[in-house]
Amino acid sequence: MNRRKPSAYLINSTELKIAELSARACYDSIHGVNFKVNMFFNYDYYCLPELYEDTIVDSSGDTILAGCKINELQHLLVTIDNDLMLEEFGGLPKDADMWIKGDSKAILARFKNSNPKEYDNFLIIMDKIYELEPIDFMGMFDTNINFLRKYGITKGHESILEHVKFTFRLKMPRNVLQQLSRHRVGISPSVKSTRYTINNMINKYKVMNDSVTNYDSFIEYLENNYGIIDKVECDNTSEYIISMLDSLSKRGELIPDMVKDILPEHWWTTGIYTINLRALIHLFELRDSKSAFKPIRDLVREISNVLPDEILTLLERKN
Repeated sequence: MNRRKPSAYLINSTELKIAELSARACYDSIHGVNFKVNMFFNYDYYCLPELYEDTIVDSSGDTILAGCKINELQHLLVTIDNDLMLEEFGGLPKDADMWIKGDSKAILARFKNSNPKEYDNFLIIMDKIYELEPIDFMGMFDTNINFLRKYGITKGHESILEHVKFTFRLKMPRNVLQQLSRHRVGISPSVKSTRYTINNMINKYKVMNDSVTNYDSFIEYLENNYGIIDKVECDNTSEYIISMLDSLSKRGELIPDMVKDILPEHWWTTGIYTINLRALIHLFELRDSKSAFKPIRDLVREISNVLPDEILTLLERKN
């Protein structure tokens, strides 16, 4: 029997770096993030005291003022002047690569070694932004996939993954819906109500015999809601449904509550699902295996196909 393929559409997702921010809050390692290179361009902007209610002071107690920060460093970044880099930082020519490639860890290490006081000031500013404007802070670093894989997956600190959520529109047969309903933790479903939408079938059935057009329209409606695609099976299913509707109609029971009971297991349905990353990993582990029911295996692979690339990289999945 050939089945209709389930589908998944990603409506929305939260940034993976939220999981890293959560983990670093646990380990008090916020300065371990991979700061973006352009952070150094904007350093003076974030030093402006008027951004904050209180005065920012550095580790020695001196007030940090705008316009007296790492202007020389910014100049080096703008010009990518290797000679100036050598003069200012005493590095080797190969050190210029870290500025060009945007190796933030190498830049911070060089920054720390060449000007420890300024480096401390930089971290103080980062702390302030993290405390007062966490959304701004989110834009200052790139996700460290290896860090998340190490702590969130390998070491089992899976709670940090619950902060990352995805909202999908899923289309599937009811027999897959039954399988999916067994996953209850970390998943929020809103599924099309058969009971409140089956009147469309009832109305089409009532006028089915009025004309050939109406009959064809009813059969088309049924087949569009099947999870099977072979003509023989579709014809047999339609014959069964019409027979059951005739029986209900004769008994005066042609109502949604009764019609719902006669629908086949492969009747098509749609739902909006919000799933956190921890629950999604568990779903993949159980349902993307040879022992899983094939239609739900097809569904989870469709979900995998629409995930952001960084999630696939984290999970080491290939589509």
